[in-house]
Amino acid sequence: MNTLVPTTFADRIQRLLQEREHHAQALAQIDDALQQIASLLDVHRKSAAPRATAAVAPAKTGRKRKTYDTTAEQSVLAFVKQAGQPTTRQIKQHWASEGRRGSADNELSRLVKNKKLKRTPILGQRGSRYSLP
Repeated sequence: MNTLVPTTFADRIQRLLQEREHHAQALAQIDDALQQIASLLDVHRKSAAPRATAAVAPAKTGRKRKTYDTTAEQSVLAFVKQAGQPTTRQIKQHWASEGRRGSADNELSRLVKNKKLKRTPILGQRGSRYSLP
C-alpha cells in the first residue's frame, strides 16, 4: 500500500507551485516578445507606401438559377411515361439534353421515395429501370 507522508506531499505541492511560477514567468516573456513583434509590424505597416488597387468591380460569386418550362419532377415523369421503362442512364441523358445542371439522381430518389416512380435494379449491371407505379 502506498501512503503519502505529509512532508512528501507538502514538498510536492511546493515544487508544483515553483513550476507554476516558472511557467508564468516564461509566459510573460513570450507575451513581451509578441508585443514587440506586433509593434514592429505596426510601424512597418504604417511606413509602407499604400498599394495601388485595381479599379475592377468585385467578381460575383455563385450561379444564377436556371428556369425551365417544366419542373424537374414533371420532366422525369413525362420521360418515363414516354419511354416505358428507361434506365438510369437514359434518364440522365434526357436530363442533360434539357440543359439541366447537376444530375437527375436527387430527383429520381425523391420520386421513388414519394412513390411516384418504381425503381427496379438491373440484375448483373449498374443502374436501375424506372416505371410508373
